[in-house]
Order: sequence, then C-alpha cells, then structure tokens
Amino acid sequence: MVYIVIIFSFFFDSLFTNLIPTTFTNLSFLMPFFTIISIVLVYPYFKNDRSYYITAFVTGLIYDIAYTNTLFLNALIFITIALIVKLLNKHFNRTLIFNIILSFGILIYYQILTFFLLTITGQINYQILTIVMIFISSIVVNIIYAIAFYLILKKALKQK
Repeated sequence: MVYIVIIFSFFFDSLFTNLIPTTFTNLSFLMPFFTIISIVLVYPYFKNDRSYYITAFVTGLIYDIAYTNTLFLNALIFITIALIVKLLNKHFNRTLIFNIILSFGILIYYQILTFFLLTITGQINYQILTIVMIFISSIVVNIIYAIAFYLILKKALKQK
C-alpha cells in the first residue's frame, strides 16, 4: 500500500503539471511537489529504515528521469530527505501538526538545496527571488495534499 501511495503521488504530480502548466514567469498556486510529500508521510509505515531509504532513492531516480534533466540529483536529495524525516520522526510525536510542519520544512529544504546545487553546477541562472516565488506558489496545494494524505494513511495503514 505504501508503494501505491508513492506511485499515485508521482502520477498526480504529472497530472497537475500537465493540467496547470507553470513557467518561471507564470507561477501557479497549484505547483505540486506531491512525490516529495509522499516520501515524508510514508516513513512511519515502513517496517525497516533500509527499505525506506531504498524507496526514497529509487523514487528520486525515477523523478530525475521523468521530470528533470538531472540524473541522480533528486535521488540523492530524496535520500537526505529520508534521513531528515527518520531523525525527526524518532524525536517527535507523529501528529497532523507535526506532519504539516515537517512537510513545509522539507519543501523549503528541497527547493533551497536544489536551487543551490543547480546554481553552483551552472545548470540554472536565476535569482533567489525566483525560488522564493516557487515556494510561495506551491505552499497551499502541497499543505492541503499533506493533510489529506496524512489522514488517509492514518486510517488505511498502521504505523510501525
């Protein structure tokens, strides 16, 4: 079931970006990062951490192939996201508020790290204000998605 959630999120990312196209000059408030949110939310439902890390890596690799032109970048970022999620889940109660804050924080982390890595490698050439606008334009839909999926997962699956 956990893999179905990740696959659903992956395809939902694609559906949203195809239905509501965005560019850096025309950002939409429905800019999805559902796959990243799903990696954050599914951690408690894995039986062991190794499976979670492998899943995060493979998901990031597929994300690289399908959505970006940066092989292994998202695979490595998704692994670091998995490490952060594991660490924070060990120290905090898994509540709705915690998951909203964690999802919000991971989205900031993902966007800043991606911006930084793509900038130092010369693959992008835009200012920090653009990354701020991307983040602001994605908050609403991604937090709603995180809340909905947290509630669905909590009812459908048992935590480890």
